[in-house]
Amino acid sequence: MTDKELRKLSRSELLELLIDQMKENERLRLKLKKAYRQLHDRKIVMEQAGSIAQKYNCSSMVYLKQRRLLQSNILKASNTLAGSRKKSQMIRGR
Repeated sequence: MTDKELRKLSRSELLELLIDQMKENERLRLKLKKAYRQLHDRKIVMEQAGSIAQKYNCSSMVYLKQRRLLQSNILKASNTLAGSRKKSQMIRGR
């Protein structure tokens, strides 16, 4: 609506326009508040997802370290057993 058209309106018509604008303003304010809430909720979900991913990565690293240690221990035990068998065979062969 142009300024010229607004000037031609009566006070009651202007008041109705003002009330309509206030209602629209309130509706948009509530919509914005809801959007902010949804954004906040998504941010929390994303932070939690990041936290879960970090925990998964940490546990994977711990698992890999434990697996390497176990493999190393198995290899050492196997070498020790092989050495013991050789010694045993050498003693028996005498």
